[in-house]
Amino acid sequence: MKMYRYITVFVLAGLLTACSIATLNKEAAHVEFTAEPQRLTKCQYLGEVIGSEGHWYTYFFIPNRTLMQAAVDDLRNQAAARGADTVYIDEPFDFVTSVTMLGIAYRCKK
Repeated sequence: MKMYRYITVFVLAGLLTACSIATLNKEAAHVEFTAEPQRLTKCQYLGEVIGSEGHWYTYFFIPNRTLMQAAVDDLRNQAAARGADTVYIDEPFDFVTSVTMLGIAYRCKK
């Protein structure tokens, strides 16, 4: 009987956290990604941004594709909050239970 309680709590926690995946803010929809550093020569550096999604207790319930999209949305949201329109990104850090992306935010358009 006690085991069913643990299973129920685990499932409910997963369902609740699955609802809290990062979504793209309207203000961040214009942020672009590039992997070509030569495109950034005339851009203003605004700092590093980190987008992440997933936790050890939710990865059973969230597909990798969804984790990746949420990490991208999180990265765009943070870049837009800094006034960036472009994010240079090399490659994501793909963990077993989450996705984390490191990018560098730039303002390229005047």
